[in-house]
Amino acid sequence: MHPAPAAQLWPLDGVASAAMLSAASGLRPAVLLCTGAFNPVHAGHLEAMRAARSCARAHGFDPIIGLLSPSHDLYVRPKCAHTGATFVGAQERCGLVDLACAQSAAWLRCARWESASFHGEWPDFDEVAQALAAELAPGEDLVDARRIAVLYVCGADHFHHTDLHDGLNPKLGIGVIALPRGPADEHNLVERPERLVFVAEPTEHVSVSSTQVRDRVRNGQSIHGLVPASAELEIISLYS
Repeated sequence: MHPAPAAQLWPLDGVASAAMLSAASGLRPAVLLCTGAFNPVHAGHLEAMRAARSCARAHGFDPIIGLLSPSHDLYVRPKCAHTGATFVGAQERCGLVDLACAQSAAWLRCARWESASFHGEWPDFDEVAQALAAELAPGEDLVDARRIAVLYVCGADHFHHTDLHDGLNPKLGIGVIALPRGPADEHNLVERPERLVFVAEPTEHVSVSSTQVRDRVRNGQSIHGLVPASAELEIISLYS
């Protein structure tokens, strides 16, 4: 795998200037972050980011961009070997995310820091969030409330499994937006704004999964509507 250019590790062009405008208008600037294998990216991922953006706005944030961060091959390859799922390398998975984001008017972008080849071990989600926070505020006071917040977007299952009820790292300006996956989740997820813990509205494509997409491709079934149209042909090519 060829190393990704620095601008692709964290594609933050335009964020600093937009953050200044946000702060001037009384809003706290934020960057949304969603990690995962994205094996492959599907409509549910994009819908989740839209729901998270609405949630952030409702709580006084200005979500400038949303970053989809595919997991490192060191994590995805063994997982696929264990489950028997089709393995597609990070370079191709990032390419699919690029295609999926192409119609978002540059609001959604693919971040390649997590999947970069220079890592000796795969970075976990909290490490990725902290790396992004540091990238957004190099040399600045990380407890400054005016700095750009990082809002980590995840499903309710991940939220509970990693025990994010008390937040991720609010002192560093890193918060969490949890996405309910059903009626029961709406009662089990509690917002704690003082800890930067927020709960989004349920999404339309909550039942879509990468496993479902892979299985349908393998069985020759249509995936139209389950994946972004801009990435559909390439997903079929890679997972057939």
